[in-house]
Amino acid sequence: MYPQFSLESRLEELAKQVAQLARRMDELAAEHERISASRPEVRPLAAAGVSLAPTPEGLPREYTTAALLSSTAIVCFLLAIALVLRTVVDGGVIGYTVGSALGVSYGTLLIAYGHFRHTKAHRLTTLYASCGALLVFSVLIETHQRFHVVPLNIAFAILASTLVILAAAGIHHRAPSLIGMGVLGACLTGMTLDFPEWHFPWLLLIVALANFAAYRAAARPAWRWLPWTVFLLTACVWFVWTVKLRIFLQRGPVLDAHLAPDWFLPLLALFLAGYLLLVLRVAFGQHRTFGGFEAMLPTAAGAGAFTAAYTHVTTGEGAAFWLGVAALLLCSLLLALALQTTRRADGALISGAFLAAAGTLFLLGLFSCSPAPEFMVVAGALGALVLEATGTARKAAAFRLGAGLLQLITGVLALVFGVALHLSGGTSAQLAAVSFLAVLSFAQYQWRRSHVPETASGFYHWLDPADRGAVALLVLAVLYAFTAVMLGIDRLVGISVFPSGCTYTCVQSVVINLGAIALGGWGLSRLRGEVLLLAVAVAAVGAVKVFAYDLIHCQGVPLVLSVASFGLAAAVGSLLWNRWQHKTAGQ
Repeated sequence: MYPQFSLESRLEELAKQVAQLARRMDELAAEHERISASRPEVRPLAAAGVSLAPTPEGLPREYTTAALLSSTAIVCFLLAIALVLRTVVDGGVIGYTVGSALGVSYGTLLIAYGHFRHTKAHRLTTLYASCGALLVFSVLIETHQRFHVVPLNIAFAILASTLVILAAAGIHHRAPSLIGMGVLGACLTGMTLDFPEWHFPWLLLIVALANFAAYRAAARPAWRWLPWTVFLLTACVWFVWTVKLRIFLQRGPVLDAHLAPDWFLPLLALFLAGYLLLVLRVAFGQHRTFGGFEAMLPTAAGAGAFTAAYTHVTTGEGAAFWLGVAALLLCSLLLALALQTTRRADGALISGAFLAAAGTLFLLGLFSCSPAPEFMVVAGALGALVLEATGTARKAAAFRLGAGLLQLITGVLALVFGVALHLSGGTSAQLAAVSFLAVLSFAQYQWRRSHVPETASGFYHWLDPADRGAVALLVLAVLYAFTAVMLGIDRLVGISVFPSGCTYTCVQSVVINLGAIALGGWGLSRLRGEVLLLAVAVAAVGAVKVFAYDLIHCQGVPLVLSVASFGLAAAVGSLLWNRWQHKTAGQ
């Protein structure tokens, strides 16, 4: 029999089940709300204002088939009106002056209409401004080049106004086509006017406005390419002006009017100052990040301006000296800026940019105003040692990197100018200079090994965390020391002591082998494996010289001394190697 339940017990059981179902419904409702909140809002396409027409894959909505047909129609109608105006002018109904004014006015109206009617819903109105700009540029080129009815100053004034309007509209509406059309179109149109006899002051006015517009546009990452392009166009204009002016100055005092030699140096100084102010605004402002273009600009602008000015002023007496002084003063300013930015959290790239420009101008200034190449390379090496000490004191990796590069560049210049080459007829000034270079290079190497930074950052963390590149400084010191020893032998003993070239080349072999022994002993005393490896490399050079040259071309006592010196180097090297193994095993 089934158990008997009272009515009250059954009601209580039903109440419990209803309560459980209610709790379960609440849980399901909460879960549904959570899932709905995490999903994006879905609206009907028609309510959202989205066209249901198919769009080709990879193309924006304004480049659909209908939009392309509309654009083609707009261009055709605008071109038809321009052709009507051209036909009227060619038919002689109106003159070329009035026709050019009407053409420019028509293009200006199209630019204004495209600017004021541009909205997100009417992006095709940029076609009006683009077509208007092309019309203005073409009218200026034809009426000035072919018909000569528009004066040069008026043509460039119209060109500058068009550039400013298009650049302002493009930046305001975020339309890259307008900026590119205004900046690049104006520059190319200015280069086309009176080509190849450019009127450089007027053309550089257009280029300066283009640089400013490109700088303003580059605040957006999508337009970062524009300053690079405009800078290359600017460098092209300055290069052509420098070369043409140099050629005409060498021919005689009579110059063509379009070259404007009196404007060369003032405009060059203004461009350099403008570029540096641009970099300073980005470096010390908060409106944009310091990028690759700003890092390149001080060095490129400084070196380019110095080269152009040096090419121009070398036609006069004493002008190169004052140009070098100006370069050194600018170097001091850039060095102060580099020192000021080393303490900033984001100052590595900024200080490196200023430091690279300062080092470049330092070498160029020394080249221009130093009385002799010996003085130039010694001053460069001394400057590298000062930078090394400054980088250690300020804990700035950029200064350490710049010091190493400056010392290496100084070494290359010493070879190019023959200061570090052992040639016959070496002077006492060369001997003193190369000896000083050896001391400075060795001192910089010792400084790096005795002042190791606590943490590697930047370049060193990326490529050379152990600072093995400092061995290049030691290699430079060894090369300088070898040249100094050979020059000293020439100066103290005299070349007449050596009866033949055979004796002289054997003396070189002896010096190389003894140098390998000295390097090996010093490396063992300091327990520096890199010095021992350099000693092995020097001994290998001595071996090649002894057995590949001296044994074939020499004989007698000099050959005996040459072979004996290498044997001594090999014996000492074996002894040093054994002691090195014992010392390293003990550690």
